[in-house]
Amino acid sequence: MKTLKTFQDLAKKLNDESDYNSRMVNMVNTLARPQKCRGIITNRNDTLAWAMIVGEGKQAFIPSNLTAIHNLRTGDLVEITIIENDYRHRNKTPYLVITLNKLDGEVQPVPAPEPLPTPRIPRVEGLQPGTFADEIGPEMLDMMKPGFLYRARDFVHLVSENKSKKLTNVLEALLAVGRVHRISLHSSPDRRAGRLYWCLAGQGSKTLAKVLEHQVGEDDDDG
Repeated sequence: MKTLKTFQDLAKKLNDESDYNSRMVNMVNTLARPQKCRGIITNRNDTLAWAMIVGEGKQAFIPSNLTAIHNLRTGDLVEITIIENDYRHRNKTPYLVITLNKLDGEVQPVPAPEPLPTPRIPRVEGLQPGTFADEIGPEMLDMMKPGFLYRARDFVHLVSENKSKKLTNVLEALLAVGRVHRISLHSSPDRRAGRLYWCLAGQGSKTLAKVLEHQVGEDDDDG
């Protein structure tokens, strides 16, 4: 048993020395290749900091002795000398900072691009400029598609609630300048129209014929 323990102690000692020697070789190799560059401070806690290498985007670790000398803040621009980091941390943070000088100013975030202006729908010729019909009429026309019938309530999402009752007036104004057709449904010839439908100009007879054809088809199915 004593012989086995001695062997285990010897193996542990050899392994520890091998690991130490490996680390020393790595350190000697990396110290032989320092490079100067610029970095941007990306993170800072009480005693440590990290920088992103400008032009490369990789991280460099700034040890506490350098952090204590400089009042580093996120966004600061620094001139640094780096070497490869210890092999145990190299995958996450490739570099270690060995010298650091803080430069004047800090990197400002790139401003977000201004949103492109929404293209304005052309005015409807004939509508009185500045009126509610002139304001909302182009949008209503832009929504209407050939072969479809619309009611005023189909456009309520374009206006505030207190203006929804004015949508019929806008459609009447579009009718007056020849941009839409009106279809009135009466329960009997001597009664006012029970419902008003609207479609694009030139589509009235085609659309109504399609609706009636569809209705006849439904009646036939019911019979």
